[in-house]
Amino acid sequence: MAVLLHAIAGALSCIDGGRSIRIMVDEKMKLSTMLNYWMEHNKEHSQEFREWADKARGFDEAKVSEEILAAVQEIDGANESLARALKRLEGKGP
Repeated sequence: MAVLLHAIAGALSCIDGGRSIRIMVDEKMKLSTMLNYWMEHNKEHSQEFREWADKARGFDEAKVSEEILAAVQEIDGANESLARALKRLEGKGP
C-alpha cells in the first residue's frame, strides 16, 4: 500500500505540484485522529452505561440493566471495528 501511495503521490506531483497528495495525506491524518477520538468517546459512554446499568439493577430493574449492558456490548464491538480500521489505516492490519 505504501508503494501504491508513493506511486500515486509521484503521479499527482507531476499533475498539480503535489497539492492533491497533501490533501490526501491530511485527510488520512484526520481520519486517524477521528478514529482515536471515536474510540475514546465510545469508552466514556460505555463506562457511563455500565454505571447506569448498576443503578437500574439496584432499584430492581434487572431487565432494564440487561438492555443497557447489551448496548455496552454493542459499543465495545463498534470499538473493536474502529480499532481494526485504525490498524489497517496505519498499515498494521491484515
